[in-house]
Amino acid sequence: MLNKEELAAFLALLLAFADTNRLSGTQMAKLFGVSHASTIRWLTLARTTDPKTTVYNWTAAPIIEKINKLNRIDAERGMYEAISTQKPAERAELLQRVLEDKLVW
Repeated sequence: MLNKEELAAFLALLLAFADTNRLSGTQMAKLFGVSHASTIRWLTLARTTDPKTTVYNWTAAPIIEKINKLNRIDAERGMYEAISTQKPAERAELLQRVLEDKLVW
């Protein structure tokens, strides 16, 4: 289970990713392979000042790794800006393909 500091960092990372790419909780759920109820709850909690929830390491770790991978690619190649004009569903699909190494950015 994530401790309070890890939880705050996870929620901040998730919210920043959602805001940067303008993705909904449902689109992010598909991208990260978790339930949409979880991503929507996490995004709601990320916007509060004192989140009270439980997120387990086995759930958070793969999501953090995926976001970090996408953020690295963006930092190197400007991927987020390049896809910013796409519709949200198309952005989510492109990001999924990058994660699956089916699309090299």
